[in-house]
Amino acid sequence: RVLLARFDPNNPTELQLLDCALSARWEYQDASGKHVESVHVKDQGELRARVPLGVARFSSYVAAGSELEFNYVTVGAYQLVDEPRVPRDDPACRDATHYVASLSVGAVQFDELQQLDAGVDVKVPGNVGGGGSAQHRKGATRSWGDVEACKTTADPSCHTPMQMMLIPLGERYWVDAEGNGSSTPTPEPAQVEERVAQGSSNSTIRLDIREEDWRPGYFMAGTLSKLLSFATYVMEETKYGLDGDATSLFGGYLQSGAPLIVGRPLKAGKEYVFFGASARDEDVDIYVADAQGNILAKDVHNDSQPVLYFTPPTDANYQVVLAVSGEGTETFGGMGIAVDDGYRVPSDMMQKVFQNMLNKGVKANQVFANNGFEGAVFLDSPGDWAMQATILLPGETITQRGVQIPANRAGLFMAVGHDMSMNIDLGVEDESGNMQADTEPDAEPVVLVDPKAQEQTFALKVQLAQAKEATLATSLILRDAK
Repeated sequence: RVLLARFDPNNPTELQLLDCALSARWEYQDASGKHVESVHVKDQGELRARVPLGVARFSSYVAAGSELEFNYVTVGAYQLVDEPRVPRDDPACRDATHYVASLSVGAVQFDELQQLDAGVDVKVPGNVGGGGSAQHRKGATRSWGDVEACKTTADPSCHTPMQMMLIPLGERYWVDAEGNGSSTPTPEPAQVEERVAQGSSNSTIRLDIREEDWRPGYFMAGTLSKLLSFATYVMEETKYGLDGDATSLFGGYLQSGAPLIVGRPLKAGKEYVFFGASARDEDVDIYVADAQGNILAKDVHNDSQPVLYFTPPTDANYQVVLAVSGEGTETFGGMGIAVDDGYRVPSDMMQKVFQNMLNKGVKANQVFANNGFEGAVFLDSPGDWAMQATILLPGETITQRGVQIPANRAGLFMAVGHDMSMNIDLGVEDESGNMQADTEPDAEPVVLVDPKAQEQTFALKVQLAQAKEATLATSLILRDAK
């Protein structure tokens, strides 16, 4: 059956599943390896942020002063095959706001950790509601499925629901008594509303940067935390992976009337997933157009995390557009590209790469400030991406052309990888063919371009010169603040 829900994103700790009987087909898919994670929760804030599914079930423990330790294993996911058709006149269905498109399954265990008077944390197993023994008063252990067994076997007990991907019920999903829809089908955005921490060591990616250390980087971290967490979900719980044929993650300064565009060849019959994010709750949209600018697919719903599925009709060059809605709106926008036979990047690699990049940005901001500038900001030339991430194998190179540095502004180009032992080279070539490069044997090359009286255009080249494995090579372009 279809799982319909009443859900308010502004009140994410509550979700009501409705008793609306609609038939459906589900398809089960094993996860790409057993995903295991441990999460330690110290207070109500961490509980809501890191374990939102069933918060009320655990909040009493935290309110009483206990800390909780959750252990998860995820083994696979059920995907809804058919889109729902919800009858308008069925009172059991009419309050529905979302439907469940994907349900990942596994096993979970939590342990209560109590603070003894001596100040020592002790884990005490017991049974919830187990009769009031001294052991129970000190702590509790509860599990859904056998976490340890599920790490190695596919027992039915390993199919405890872990995470739901909810999709809003747009107008096209509702039908009248005769079963006729009320509008032409258009893509709907997917939203991960109920996120239980799971997967590898950092399924829910959070990038650490203080606003007072580098304000632009703080907003970039907010966008990338959303973008990378969704990318991790896609890679761990679905058949998709990041597109390894070209750059797969992008970010840049996004403002009303100045969309960010990437042009790239797409293959006929291959299903692509384009997903986006904004720093806060700015409404961002994704379009796919042909080489002539004709829009072929779009997600223009009012949300900050658009998702668009697109299968090209022919092998051709296409334009993928990220835009922000509203007048006078600006944000740091991010976009990712996944494909059904894509590259599965480990979440801990993404965590390291983008945290390295932010740390480097904080240092660059300080360098600019120490040299008489106000600090560092993202490259904000209209249409230019400030950040790009590409899966590179040892010896491979990626080039970003047409990078414009405004007149009288210094430009700083940098690149990072996940492993400090690898060697990444970076070159910046101007319109006359003059090259500035950092080829020192390190994983964090930097090139500073001095300001000129006129606008300058460059090509940025990043090469994984030496490494034992592939990396998600990520470049960032900054300029001095006005």
